[in-house]
Amino acid sequence: MVRVRRRGRVEEIEVVYTMAQRGGAWRVVDVETDGVSTVRNYRSQFRRIIGQDGFEALLQRMRTRLEAGEVDL
Repeated sequence: MVRVRRRGRVEEIEVVYTMAQRGGAWRVVDVETDGVSTVRNYRSQFRRIIGQDGFEALLQRMRTRLEAGEVDL
């Protein structure tokens, strides 16, 4: 549980980590808060962009954000 302040009130939010063993080490592969999965959220955004503009447009958006320093690796 994580404590956050929302609208002046302190609330507890459950944070669920999904982990997988890869290359002999455990890695976090998804984080879910308030019932929202990061992986599912990105997947739905990617599908929408691919459906509207195509796969190359998705790749270009990702490259642009990376070059602008908006993404940490």
